[in-house]
Amino acid sequence: MVGNAVGKRVRTGCMTCRGRRRKCDEQRPKCANCVAKGLPCQYGGKLTFVASKYQNQPGDATTRARGLDPATPSGNTKDASPFLESIELSFHPDIPIVGPNDFFQPVIAGIELTSESQKLSDQIFNIPQQQKEGYSHPSPSDTRNLRRKLYELELLTYYRYDVAPVLDLGLGSLCFGIGLLLESKTSEAVYHAVLAVASCQRAAKKSSSTQVDQATSITSAHLARDDSKTRHGRFVAPSDLLLWMNVCSSPVEQWSTLSSLILGHARSGIGSLERWLLLSRLHCGTKLVALSRSSHTESLPPPPQNTADEKSHPALTQLGESLWLLETTFSLLLSDVRPSELPTAPTTQNWCAQWHKVQKWYLTRNDEMRQIFEVANEGDLQPQENAEFPHIVFSNSCAIVANVAHHVTSLLLLQSKPRLTKPVTRSISSSSSLWHVHRAIGIIATATGGGTWDPFTTAALLYCSWKLSSSKQIRSVANTMNQIQSSSGLKLENPLSDLDRLARSR
Repeated sequence: MVGNAVGKRVRTGCMTCRGRRRKCDEQRPKCANCVAKGLPCQYGGKLTFVASKYQNQPGDATTRARGLDPATPSGNTKDASPFLESIELSFHPDIPIVGPNDFFQPVIAGIELTSESQKLSDQIFNIPQQQKEGYSHPSPSDTRNLRRKLYELELLTYYRYDVAPVLDLGLGSLCFGIGLLLESKTSEAVYHAVLAVASCQRAAKKSSSTQVDQATSITSAHLARDDSKTRHGRFVAPSDLLLWMNVCSSPVEQWSTLSSLILGHARSGIGSLERWLLLSRLHCGTKLVALSRSSHTESLPPPPQNTADEKSHPALTQLGESLWLLETTFSLLLSDVRPSELPTAPTTQNWCAQWHKVQKWYLTRNDEMRQIFEVANEGDLQPQENAEFPHIVFSNSCAIVANVAHHVTSLLLLQSKPRLTKPVTRSISSSSSLWHVHRAIGIIATATGGGTWDPFTTAALLYCSWKLSSSKQIRSVANTMNQIQSSSGLKLENPLSDLDRLARSR
């Protein structure tokens, strides 16, 4: 009894024996086990597919299916082609074995594409007959609108991934990359300002659609300027984007005339920290270009405090502190300081107080503001005139701009140091002007991404290049400026010509 119960597991035979895990003698039409137990006996079916050789012959069926009746013995295989491949399919006894034509029947009977069903689907989806007929024959106006929408989509994509990273510096709430794009869905002024900036900067890179981009930048800027006095949202106004476009599209030698325009935007109210950082970078860049010809200057208002980005991203706050130190240094050195900004003390005391603030910022900067990799001789705080620039790598664009601003501020203070005043350094930061020049140039030259090359870093590189005396170093700076011009589209032809003449004269 036990030996009969534990039969060998079968892989062939009738479906009943396979389900009961009994050995089947495979007798047709019914096996001995099913006859003895009084059980229904049913065998599986075979589906035979013609091989690929027969698929290329006309007139032959490419796919064949053959159903086996339980009462029919297995077919004769003597005439079977050697190219036939047999696949045995197992079916449940209660499910009938279908024939070849049954495989092509619809799952739900009675459904077919008729004119009545097509009309019903049109009514469900509310498709008018005129619109349906227009699908195959679009009008010229529809084609132009589609091309225009695709073109604007290209500009929005270009703004998001090529323009906005320069404005946001990779930190904060990304108000330029995300906030303004979301705001442009409800504000036409913001939408046209985004299109104007994107098309203008893409046209500056000599793309294939330069003429179309130039025309779009002019038209979109005009449409955005109609509502430029209205502040949209909590971030920036459309006029701020147009101001950025105006600076980037102007030759570098004309930036000095735009300083008063930037201050006019600041007087209307700063609002967010992101807006102050944008205006400060533009203002500091224009002042560095105009420094040799200016006799006085006016600084921006201080950066806003206790903002959301200040709490969630302290690196933006430290960037604001570094730029604010540069702003106040301009006011201190160019002698146009309002009484409420700096105390009425001797020049030496004011200079020492400012130098102390600059050194304190450098010592207390957080990890995000510090370099992650550097190739330089740290012991040589007095670099040679023909030495290579150090390679200094930072983890984000915000840290690059902040440290460049620090070295430029230190350079300006050291160049205007009062007599008999010895600057005190509390870190590896040297009291040598040439050391800060090399550090600033090395930081900018090491930055390979175009998201760092904005008007401020470009103006800082140009200002530091005039402090060099080695023709090799000047040509190295010229190569970096060529990369900036090709990557950002800034108009640097005249500065490059000046650097070439300077390198030949040294």
